[in-house]
Amino acid sequence: MERIYIHAIEGTEYHAPVNAVRLPSGDYQIAEDNYFDFEDFTLLPEFIPEDVVKVERRGPDLYATELVSPSPSPEKKYIDLRRRILLEDLPITQEVIIQYAAEIKRLLKEYPGGEEHGFPTVQQWVDKFRAAFRP
Repeated sequence: MERIYIHAIEGTEYHAPVNAVRLPSGDYQIAEDNYFDFEDFTLLPEFIPEDVVKVERRGPDLYATELVSPSPSPEKKYIDLRRRILLEDLPITQEVIIQYAAEIKRLLKEYPGGEEHGFPTVQQWVDKFRAAFRP
C-alpha cells in the first residue's frame, strides 16, 4: 500500500493523500480509505476507491493525473456529475440528461429547491434544471 495524492474539492481545491495499490502495469488502484465519505456533500474527490489511475511524480510524491478504469461504484457517476457542474458550468443538454439520467434524478432528490445544500453552484444548476422542465 502506498500514498498518492488526488485532486479534491472541499470548499477549496487541494490534493488529498489516499491509499493506493501499485498494479503490475505501473498504474495505481485507489484503495478504501477513511478519507472518503460519500455522505459528505461538500467533498468531491476526482478519484474514488477502485478507480485505476495513472500517476506522475512531483518531487517525492505521486499524484493521480488520469483515470484509466473507473470504479464500479454507483457513487462514481454521481460525484462526476457534481464535479462537472462545479468545475465546468455543465450545460443542461439532452446528451447530459441521457448520460446522467439516474444521477440527475438522485440530485433532484438530494438538493431540495430554495435552500443551501452542499455547493451553491450545484444547487443553482438543480434550480435551473427544475425551471427548464417545469410544466
